[in-house]
Amino acid sequence: MPNTNSSPQARVAAVVVTRDRLALLRRCLESLGAQTRALDAIYVVDVASSDETPTFLASQPAPFQIVRLETNAGGAGGFHAGIERTFEDGFDWIWLMDDDGYAAPDALEKLLRVTEDKGEDSRITSQDREARWLNSLVVQINDPAQLAFDFPVNGHFLRKSTEEMQAGGLCIEDCCPFNGTMIHRSVVERVGSPNPAFFIWGDEQEYKRRAQQAGIRAITVTDSLFYHPASNAPNLPTVPLRSFWKHFYHVRNHGASATKEGQVRLSRSGSLRLGRFYLRTLLISILSNSVKILIVIAALLAAFTNNTKKPYPK
Repeated sequence: MPNTNSSPQARVAAVVVTRDRLALLRRCLESLGAQTRALDAIYVVDVASSDETPTFLASQPAPFQIVRLETNAGGAGGFHAGIERTFEDGFDWIWLMDDDGYAAPDALEKLLRVTEDKGEDSRITSQDREARWLNSLVVQINDPAQLAFDFPVNGHFLRKSTEEMQAGGLCIEDCCPFNGTMIHRSVVERVGSPNPAFFIWGDEQEYKRRAQQAGIRAITVTDSLFYHPASNAPNLPTVPLRSFWKHFYHVRNHGASATKEGQVRLSRSGSLRLGRFYLRTLLISILSNSVKILIVIAALLAAFTNNTKKPYPK
């Protein structure tokens, strides 16, 4: 079967999901406009912004395409809409990102260079070449020598330096999704789009897991850089109550994914992972106040019953 992914005529569209962060959006779009390999289109998914974002976007010329969502569908709804639209418009590659990150000038060029691999890297299989998921290396904006997120390695999240990651060349089989993530349209053909019911937090991991179960391996291109604010795992007991509603989705979505995986695998390792998730989350919630405990319990029940249809009632 011929590899069509590396065609020099491959059309690439970026998808940027934004809501009420115009200054960050401007920075992100400037980085896309400065790419050494020009994009064929830039789709901005405006998730019901109430600031000056709609006015700014209305003034933007081609190659900008605006997808406006009139209700707050969260990041999950934004990426779902963006992937669906670019797929329908026939693009070969879809480059995904939130508005709070931005790409190095040669990030896209270096991602596409991997698609032209003719067998030089023995770790890239023929299956990889037919259905690609490529990711830039996500580094901290304020300290690019460090990664913005703990990197997933064999099921564990490790905090590595940029130099350590780049020393190994391509990183096969994992990534930090939706931060400079470029997927081929064949990925959408095989696994669809992100689940919009997840709203925020966890939709990207569920989508990645779905792709992996379909035999699609993620490849992080470590010399293609994507800048993002440093992310630290939240300590649930210390999260202010006014913003704790977000953790309903964090617990529910990750729990629903773990539950589904445990049900699918029905294996000892899957059951242990599922049990660890529920036990750890319950123990953490005990250290919180009574309202937080109720939120966490509601999220765990929704996860256990795989009820991702009803949003948290803010």
